[in-house]
Amino acid sequence: MAERGDITEPDHDGVGEAERLCTAQSTLGAAGQEAVGAIDVRACEEAVDILISTPCTAVMPTNTHETLTQLAGLLGDNATLIPGCRLPHGTDSAHQDFQDGCGCRIELTSRDNAAWTLQRSDAAWYLMPLASPHDGGSDLSGMELSMTETCPHPRHFALLLHRALDTAA
Repeated sequence: MAERGDITEPDHDGVGEAERLCTAQSTLGAAGQEAVGAIDVRACEEAVDILISTPCTAVMPTNTHETLTQLAGLLGDNATLIPGCRLPHGTDSAHQDFQDGCGCRIELTSRDNAAWTLQRSDAAWYLMPLASPHDGGSDLSGMELSMTETCPHPRHFALLLHRALDTAA
């Protein structure tokens, strides 16, 4: 904020860490109060009322299989849904949610042409490398994604997945 010129940062020379933290907190608090004072609360309430009254038209997934299906569609030509559905342990209904995955997975190719697989297992989403694009280079390692929901919003999940792939490269 100080670099943009939004606030003036006080001089911290010769001051201990506790004092610097207290000064920084006070400076940020004052800047926040100034920002809140510039907002017309009536306009915010009207905007929130409009958002609340607007019906959601998105078709949200209701289980892991639907999440994978919608996600594969959002990821486009670089992703393929590999079927492998199985019923959740101890159930006889295909309509029950798949907490630990449905057996399906998505195989996808990242921007650097690395092949990956995405699947749900042990109540977590995993992104694992299928092959390394590097000629004799270091192998890519798999990762558990920070998304923990069984049925996350597919667009949010796609953004998280793209970020994870960019970080892994």
